[in-house]
Amino acid sequence: MDVKNQDNKWKEAMEKEISSIQEHKTFEFLHPDALPPEGYQCAPLRMIFDVKSDLRRKARLVVGGHKVDASNQSSYSSVEKLDSTRLLNVIAKAQGLKVLAGDIGNAYLNAEMTEKVYCICGPEFGPELEGRIAIIKKGLYGLKSSGARWHAHFANTLYLMGFTPSRYDPDVWMRKHDDNKVYDYISIYVDDSLITAKDPDVYMNYLQTIYTIKKCKYELVHYSKNIHKRSHITN
Repeated sequence: MDVKNQDNKWKEAMEKEISSIQEHKTFEFLHPDALPPEGYQCAPLRMIFDVKSDLRRKARLVVGGHKVDASNQSSYSSVEKLDSTRLLNVIAKAQGLKVLAGDIGNAYLNAEMTEKVYCICGPEFGPELEGRIAIIKKGLYGLKSSGARWHAHFANTLYLMGFTPSRYDPDVWMRKHDDNKVYDYISIYVDDSLITAKDPDVYMNYLQTIYTIKKCKYELVHYSKNIHKRSHITN
């Protein structure tokens, strides 16, 4: 496609994806002569391609988790309820709170995996690693338990920040603001976070020391049944 289009956009998209995966130390690469470790299952790798609305090329390396027996792994991962978002909008309006939304980049790659899976590196890893056995150490997209492991990882981060899950919705976390007059909230929908607080930038700045996050401020946030639809951008 790059040859036909006379550019390097797809090549650059693949290189960006592999670079991000390497930065997260997703794989443990074994010696070229090493055999597959005992007790580990092999899964194929594949690259998924997409064109964004602004015509940016996107490449995503995923693993064929459907080829792996993960019956002994927990794969359940909850998300924020639709009603919770509506209630947070009401609370923000009534108490004068600000809303700051963030999209966590390569979220799954932050979580440590418990599945014992390895793969064989393809040419996208470069000539030095091509053909090598690689142990998957982080939540690579495609593994059945990646979502659950990421959910647990982010929950632990919120615990360390002093937040606790609400009784109505375990994906809406809350803590008393320093003035003890209102609560601050952080809600989660897979890799999207929504901070509803007096000063959400304080929490966002801390989260950005751990994760790569794109942030935007909103007056209101709307969700469809399956897709986040945010409107009324103020900044």
